[in-house]
Amino acid sequence: MVAVLMLAGSADAPAVADEPRRVLILESFSRDASPWGAIPPAFKTELAQQLPAPLEFHEAALDTARAEAPEAEAAFAAYLHTLYAKREPNLVALIGGPAAQYWWRHRANLFPTTPVVLGGIDQRQLRALALSSNDTAVASHYDLRAVTEIVVRLFPATTNLAIVLGNSPMEQFWMAECRQAWQPFTNRIDFLWLNDLPFPDMCRRVAHLPPGTAIGYGALQVDAAGVPHGGLETLEQLCAVANAPVFGLSEEQLGRGIVGGWLVSGATQGRAMARAAGRILRGELPESLPAPAIGPVPMFDWRELQRWQVDERQLPAGSVVRFRQPSVWAQYHLQILAALGVILMQAATIVALLVHRARRRRAEADLRANQQFMELATSAGELGLWVHHVPPGTMRASPRFCSIFGFPPDSLVRFEDVIARIHPADRSQAEAVLQGAARPGQAFERESRLLMPDGTERWISIKGMALLDDRGQPLRTQGVVLDRTAWHEAEMAAQRHRNELRHVGRVHVLGQLSSALAHELNQPLGAILSNAEAAELFLRNGPAALDEVRAILADIRRDDQRASDVIHRMRALLQRHEMDPTLLSPGSLIESCMALTRPDAIERRVTIACVVAPALPRVRGDRVHLQQVLLNLLLNGMDAMKDCPVETRRLAIEARRDGHQTVEFTVSDAGYGIPPDRLERVFESFFTTKPTGLGLGLSISRTIIEAHHGRIWAVNNPGGGATIHFTLPAEEPGEVPNREGEARHESAICG
Repeated sequence: MVAVLMLAGSADAPAVADEPRRVLILESFSRDASPWGAIPPAFKTELAQQLPAPLEFHEAALDTARAEAPEAEAAFAAYLHTLYAKREPNLVALIGGPAAQYWWRHRANLFPTTPVVLGGIDQRQLRALALSSNDTAVASHYDLRAVTEIVVRLFPATTNLAIVLGNSPMEQFWMAECRQAWQPFTNRIDFLWLNDLPFPDMCRRVAHLPPGTAIGYGALQVDAAGVPHGGLETLEQLCAVANAPVFGLSEEQLGRGIVGGWLVSGATQGRAMARAAGRILRGELPESLPAPAIGPVPMFDWRELQRWQVDERQLPAGSVVRFRQPSVWAQYHLQILAALGVILMQAATIVALLVHRARRRRAEADLRANQQFMELATSAGELGLWVHHVPPGTMRASPRFCSIFGFPPDSLVRFEDVIARIHPADRSQAEAVLQGAARPGQAFERESRLLMPDGTERWISIKGMALLDDRGQPLRTQGVVLDRTAWHEAEMAAQRHRNELRHVGRVHVLGQLSSALAHELNQPLGAILSNAEAAELFLRNGPAALDEVRAILADIRRDDQRASDVIHRMRALLQRHEMDPTLLSPGSLIESCMALTRPDAIERRVTIACVVAPALPRVRGDRVHLQQVLLNLLLNGMDAMKDCPVETRRLAIEARRDGHQTVEFTVSDAGYGIPPDRLERVFESFFTTKPTGLGLGLSISRTIIEAHHGRIWAVNNPGGGATIHFTLPAEEPGEVPNREGEARHESAICG
C-alpha cells in the first residue's frame, strides 16, 4: 500500500483526477447506539459500490446528547476546522438529530459551502432545521400511535404500558411527542414513565410489573442519574429481568430480547443516504434530489412470540418474522434422507416383484370386468358399437348395431352398406361424421334418419370420436349408435296432446264468451230482420223509391258483415291449429282480443283500458296461440272483479318495450288480488282459485309463452288487484310505429 501511494504521489498531473473524495461522517452517538450505530457501516459500504472512484472516510462522534456544553462544542468545532483547513471534505454526512443541530450552529465557522446529507433524523426534528440548496436529507418517520396499537393488537388485555426513556434533552423531546400521540389511549391504558429513575431502579421496576403490562423501549442515552447508556447491552440487561413483553423501535434491537414492533432500519437509512451522497459526488445538486422518508416495518422475533404465546395470525399483514427455530427436518434432513434411501433400496427389490405380479393379476381381472361391464352397458342401453378404420375402409359392428340398421346378426358390415341405409337428405353429413372429416380429433354427436328396405323411416343418434394419426389425419372413428325412433314418436304424440289441450283451452274460453257473443250476433241479425221487413213494406205499398231501398240494402250488408266477423273470430279460435309463427304487431294482437271480449265486458259492466307504447317492434309468434293467452288473462281479470263495485271494475292491458330485445304485455285488474302463498302456484296445471275453474288457463298460457321463448309471472298491485306480465322477443327489423305516436283504447260500460 505504501508503494502504491508513493507511485500515486509521484505521478504527473493527470493523476490528480483520481484523488480520493473526502467524506466526513459526524455521528451523534457512540457506535453501539441503536439505530444510529448501524447507519455508518451501511453508508460506507453502499457508497463505495456507488462510486468506483477512490473514497476517503473520516468519522467523528459528537456525544452531545447528555447536556448542553458550549465550550466543548466550540473546541470541537475548532478541532475540525484545523483538521481540514488545507483540504475541506467533499461531503459531510450527519447521523442523528444532535449532530445535525450541532452542525447548523457551527456551520458558518466550518465548511459553509460543503454539501450535506442528513440521516438518522426523524421528520419532526427535520422541520426545525432550515435546509439550504446545498443540503438534502433522508429522514425517518416513527409512527408513535402504531407503537401502542401493536401492543393492544397482540395483547388485548394490556392495561399498563411502561415507557423506558432517558433524561437527555433529545429524550425529553420524544417524551413530549409520545404524550401527545398517545393521548387517545389514556382512557384505557395507564402509561408508566420511567425516565426519572436510574437504570438499576428501572431494572428492578420492570421485574415486578403487574399483570396486563407491556414495556416500550425507546432510546435510553442518559438515565436520571446522568449515567450514559445507549448500547444494545443495556437493552439486553433490561429484557433479561423484565416480566412483561418488550417492544422496540429499531431493527437493530431485534434479537436482543424484544418481541418486535414497527421497527425502523438503521441500515436501510444508511443505504439511502449513500445513494443520495453518490449522486451529489457525481455532480448533482442536493436540492434537486428527492427527500425520501424511511418508514417502519412490522418485524418480530419468533422466539419471543413463542415465549409470550402470540399467534402469528395476529400480526399485521406483511410482517417479517426472524429467528425461527429450525425444525428437525431442517436440521437433519440429509441424514433422514440417507436413512430412508437405504431402507427403500433394501425393500425395492421385494416390493417390485410383488407389485409386478399384483398389477398383472389386477390388469387381467380389470380386463375381464371391463368386457363384462361393456357388454352389460351396451345391452342395457340398447347401444350399438362400431369402429371404422378410415384408410382401409373396413368396419366392425356389434350385433345391436346390425339390428338397428337392419343387417343380419354377426354379419360382415361394409361401410358402403351403412351409408346406403342413411336417408338421402342426411347422407352427406353423416358420411363426413363417420369418416372423421366433420370434427377431426373431437367428439361428435348427430341425429339422422334411416331409410329401411321396406320404406319405413327410423331415427338414430350417432355419438363418437375421430382418432388422428401423427400427421393429424383421421385414423379411425369409433362410437355408439342409439335407436331414437320410439322417442321421436313419443315426442310427436306429446306435441299432439299439447295441441289438443290448447284447443280445449280455447273452446273453454269461447264457452265463457258464448252468452256475450250471442248477444253480439243478435244485434246485427235483428237489424237485418227489421230492414228486410221495412223493404217488404215499401214494396207492398206501391212503387218504392230506389234510394230508400238502396239504403235498406246497405244497412243489411253492413249488419251481415258484423255478424260474419264475429263468427269468423270464433271459428279461428275453435279450429285445431298447429303453431305457425309470423311477425305480429302488438297493437293489432291486443285489438283483436278486445273485439272478442268487448261484448262480455259490456255485459259484466267492466271498463277495459288499453295502452300501446309508441314505435313498438313486432313480435314473432302464432296469432291464435297468443290470442288465447290474452283472452285467458282478460277473462281471468273480469272474473276477479265480479264481486267488486261497478265503479271500480277497471281492467288495463298494456304493451311496452322492455329493454332492447323484448316487448312486455301486462293485464291488470282491480280485484282482491292473489293470496301471497299462491302466487308461485297459479301457473301449475289444475290449480285454480275459482270455484268453477279448470286450472288449465294459466298453465296453458305459460306453456305457450315459454314455447315463444318468453316468460310469464304474476304480482299483486300495491292498491289492490293483480297484474300478469309476459314478455316476447322483439324483431327489431320489423318495427311498426303507431300512427298517432301512442295508441290508447277504452271501452266504457253503457247504462
